[in-house]
Amino acid sequence: KGADSKGVKTIVNNITVQQTQIDINTNDADLNAKVVDATKDFPSVSATVKDGVITVTGNVEQARVQVLKQSLDALSPKRVDMSALVIK
Repeated sequence: KGADSKGVKTIVNNITVQQTQIDINTNDADLNAKVVDATKDFPSVSATVKDGVITVTGNVEQARVQVLKQSLDALSPKRVDMSALVIK
């Protein structure tokens, strides 16, 4: 409700929303080292890094897909490609 009969004539909205800056890691050597660590608990999964994109292949149980994806997303790559991953 904008204005009513109790003396309020206008309401001014001065709220500003700032976008957060997300730093994308495009250093393939750095990402590759971190990917090895992030996938160490997934022996049936392998991942490669090219141009800041992590490509995941292999097999993983449905219950562990989200953990794997979150671990790789936390590395801030351009993208995580899990299209070749077989989910059991």
